[in-house]
Amino acid sequence: MEWNTKELSAFFDGYMTGKLDKTPGAVIISVNSEGVLFSQGYGYADKEHKLKADPDSTVYRVGSISKLFTSSAVMQLAEQEKIQLDADINDYLPFRIPNRKDHPIELTHLLTHTAGFDDTAQIADWNWPPSPDAGLEDFKNIYIPPILRDPGVVKSYSNFGMSLAGYIVERQSGVSFAQYIDDYILQPLQMNNSSFRPKPAILSQLAVPYGADAEPMREWNVKPAYIPAGGLFTTASDMGKFMMSFLQESDKAEQQILQKDTRTKMMSLQSSFNPALGGMGYGFVIQVWSKGTQIIWHDGGLPGWYSNLWLIPEKNIGVFVAVNGVGSSELPYDLMNSFINRFIPWTATTTAPNSKQTSVSEALSAEDLVGRYLITRHTSESVYKIATLPQNIRVTVAANEDGTITVSGIGTPGTFFYDKSGRWKTLMGNSLLASYKDRDGLFLQFSGSPAADFQRIDWYEDERFHWTIIAGFVLLFAVGTLVWTVISLRNRSMWRSIPGIVCGIYVAFCVGVAVLFNGMNDTGIDQWSMAIVLSLPMIAALLLAIELIRWLKERSKRKPLVERRVWDILLGSGRVLLIMLQTAFLLYLNYWNLLGWSGME
Repeated sequence: MEWNTKELSAFFDGYMTGKLDKTPGAVIISVNSEGVLFSQGYGYADKEHKLKADPDSTVYRVGSISKLFTSSAVMQLAEQEKIQLDADINDYLPFRIPNRKDHPIELTHLLTHTAGFDDTAQIADWNWPPSPDAGLEDFKNIYIPPILRDPGVVKSYSNFGMSLAGYIVERQSGVSFAQYIDDYILQPLQMNNSSFRPKPAILSQLAVPYGADAEPMREWNVKPAYIPAGGLFTTASDMGKFMMSFLQESDKAEQQILQKDTRTKMMSLQSSFNPALGGMGYGFVIQVWSKGTQIIWHDGGLPGWYSNLWLIPEKNIGVFVAVNGVGSSELPYDLMNSFINRFIPWTATTTAPNSKQTSVSEALSAEDLVGRYLITRHTSESVYKIATLPQNIRVTVAANEDGTITVSGIGTPGTFFYDKSGRWKTLMGNSLLASYKDRDGLFLQFSGSPAADFQRIDWYEDERFHWTIIAGFVLLFAVGTLVWTVISLRNRSMWRSIPGIVCGIYVAFCVGVAVLFNGMNDTGIDQWSMAIVLSLPMIAALLLAIELIRWLKERSKRKPLVERRVWDILLGSGRVLLIMLQTAFLLYLNYWNLLGWSGME
């Protein structure tokens, strides 16, 4: 396909028309294997000083697009046989990654996000500007998420996993990660305005990030250990050079950083339930479009910074876009979809729905798929688990009488029919899903969510069930605190009522958790504040233990039941019931990793 520069210019300019109302600034570059096809800046890198966004000089933070450079570094070392992609990663580490599964984690699993790690939340801090000497030396000291699923099967996008890959690059190369990227990727490609360890000259060209209110945002930085997952500073022109290196076919091409076979592996499907749905290559996300055309892409997002890169090798085209404003966070991904819809012809499937046909061979029927599903990229075993309750990260599958299924929630909502090839698809055929079942459970992959899968959850994991429980406990403790306070004001002895005190402690705890998580930003939660809040249930547990001892002593001195007043019996029974419910609350907190401090990252 021959790309017309004038046509590309008309498309990009037309797309950006009206976008600058929400987008402070943006840069776009499009390349093929021979050179630049289109390059343009829109709006301002700095509105206050009227500095226009420039694809050649304006520096952007590209977040998770950094993972493509980390993956490239891993593949370079594999070419040099300094690492083996199928080796146990513990062979390359000075410490061991705890693995409750009986299958080792390989480097390929880190590059395809299939290591099975629980998700992590504390990946950023307010260390700005970033230290020029930042390294990965403290990697072994950060929170190591547990392995939840068998490595190599289910996808769950992991910042920790890719950062671990960067740490292995540092150890096996003998130089710091940032220095390795400078020496073996950025300098060979003449990406002179890019770095994971930016010097003042690069930082001086950094665009200003703007919040939803169009005001400059406070800067923050990823923690040093997570630099390989999201620490790159770059320009659009430099990213054009990086894309060109993957579009060039010959190993003899100038400024090539990887062999042709290696580049092909990185851009080939390495992890998917069904190839037609796309999935993960090595670092790259792979989306299958019409007639098998593959879109090779990766996006990136930090507060105030959003970007996307996509390659279509079959069409010899690559595009990179970056913006510096929260109000335009959806623009990079939307631009990719608009570009694909405009330039890549799409043809609806010719396969018609086969009524009542719901399964063949090992395929699951519509009834087998019924249930609630939770995206695999969520926190399960840290204090941040409770933060998943209000998040929109679930889908519901319902079976219909005609053998189809209806999917609602995030992902790809709609009605799907089975097409006899292990896939479920919508009538137009533009949305697909497939299922996979192993000892860890039942999983779904959607064509629109190639980097993470969905796992079916049990009834007791449903967020609606937990909202009911939480509401009940909060109401109980609020009423208990109110009654305790009112009676205590009338009868001073009630101030010594331990069940009443515990009700007050629990109310303070619930308020503290709500405040902390409601105010949580991309840097996570202040650890000291969380530690103080988590101490409240421990104090309550100690008081309940004292109350239990006191109750047992009182019980031995009580009058027989027939000699006691009805009021005393009711009061005593209420006290026992309240203590039981307060103890049950402690057990419930343990489910959310909120009992004690072991769940802190």
